[in-house]
Amino acid sequence: MEWSEKKIEEYKTFIVDKKGISPNRVKFYADWVRKFLRQFHNRSENISENDIHAYIQKIEMWPNICQWQIQQADHAIRLFIKDFSSVPIEGSLDAQKISDWSELEELMRRRIRLRHYVASTERAYMGWFKRFRIYVKHNNPSMLKEDDVERYLSSLALDKAVAGSTQNQAFNALLFLYREILGIDIGDMSKVVRSKKPQRLPVIFTKEELVPFFAQFEGTYKLMFQLIYGCGLRGIECVRLRIADVDFDNNRLVIRSAKGDKDRITILLPELAVKLKEHIERVKILHQQDLKQGYGEVYMPYALERKYINANKEINWQYVFPSQKLSIDPRSGKVRRHHLLKGTLQRTFKKGADALELAKHVTMHSLRHSFATHLMEDGYDVRTIQDLLGHKDIKTTMIYTHVMVDRFKNVRSPLSGLM
Repeated sequence: MEWSEKKIEEYKTFIVDKKGISPNRVKFYADWVRKFLRQFHNRSENISENDIHAYIQKIEMWPNICQWQIQQADHAIRLFIKDFSSVPIEGSLDAQKISDWSELEELMRRRIRLRHYVASTERAYMGWFKRFRIYVKHNNPSMLKEDDVERYLSSLALDKAVAGSTQNQAFNALLFLYREILGIDIGDMSKVVRSKKPQRLPVIFTKEELVPFFAQFEGTYKLMFQLIYGCGLRGIECVRLRIADVDFDNNRLVIRSAKGDKDRITILLPELAVKLKEHIERVKILHQQDLKQGYGEVYMPYALERKYINANKEINWQYVFPSQKLSIDPRSGKVRRHHLLKGTLQRTFKKGADALELAKHVTMHSLRHSFATHLMEDGYDVRTIQDLLGHKDIKTTMIYTHVMVDRFKNVRSPLSGLM
């Protein structure tokens, strides 16, 4: 069957009215469908799961493509083929009749890896799958309905009192399960009781407290904590930093695939750059030793691994802060030198913070909070700080105005005139 522009217009109306797609995203959904159908000369019958997967792999190779765009393309194509045109997708996982929870669990794990989600996302999604299974108490997963999701999410807010971000993560995991595996499009979730997002002020270090904090450490850990504070990094951004992301010529760091799958640039203090150079020279020696022993390969994002076949052994792609030991990648089975684990860094931070005996609860993220607050106190404009931190909304950055030490310095209480 031929698909004309008229059918595309009907599809746009369909996904708004029947699937709840936001009107401002409809144009992009239609564009993805047009591009996909051109691969098949505008014919949509006999589309297989492999056809869709091959197209998604193709767009992963495009420069500057983001993960959310890849997911949007996949969703748009499946809505058009399966829901709008009612054409069976050959070999589709969601076309299979799944009657066993273990089978469903395995299918979900396979589909997550097919989408090349990071290992931490896989662990989180599979964790929610297991908790959801216990909650619904269905003997057969084919009995799952949309209202099971609604009831479970509401129970997280009412019975478990989870944070808003935790409830959102559960929703994303179940949305993936229903849409990608079961072929059920979750509709209106407006009846779900939402967890309230607490409005708490960030806890920061004063500049005076940071001096003894840094003095406790030496070597790699001291350098990492100074980078987190001095560049405004998240902990995971620090451990995932690669040598290619350090721009010594311009004294800056390029943060790749940060929160929201966005790249950004932040500053690098010249004095810190000297220490970082010395550290990277030691990393290069370690990498040469690995190569001589037949190793030296590093994990590469899936699209880059296919695009640059031999890059995984090049020095520029190595982590700035590699692990001390080689390890086996649980997905590929390859022996690699991964980056230092964030948990290890957090435990080291906690020991140092506890030693200070501060009358407040600081976390490793407090170093990033302190970076933003101290820049504000030094008079830098909020837009610059927003860019350095990579905040999408300036309101997120503005919260640091509430913890500035000097903000209320010259404010006199009315009580002072009565005493």
